[in-house]
Amino acid sequence: MSNHYEIKIHLVGGVSVKADASPTLRIGDTVRYMCNEGEARVVFPKGSPYAVSKVHDTHNHTVKKPGHFRYECYVTPTGKTQEIGYNPNDPKSGGEHEVVP
Repeated sequence: MSNHYEIKIHLVGGVSVKADASPTLRIGDTVRYMCNEGEARVVFPKGSPYAVSKVHDTHNHTVKKPGHFRYECYVTPTGKTQEIGYNPNDPKSGGEHEVVP
């Protein structure tokens, strides 16, 4: 049986981004990323558990592949145009998924 998860991404102090911890995922589960403080974007730079490597907060994505996946988070705060998120000076603006078959 597949489950649906919503991963919350938070804007911290208006200067960095942090994602809530992810549960262990299974193939067939669906995931949606969301941020109450703005529009979220998630990027999987070294492989994705989904059919795409860039995810936006308005879509559900179905887990397709097992493995360990690290992702980077970005948020465009409500009313702003400048995105805040992962960069070499803030490498913790992201999260990890563990996907089992």
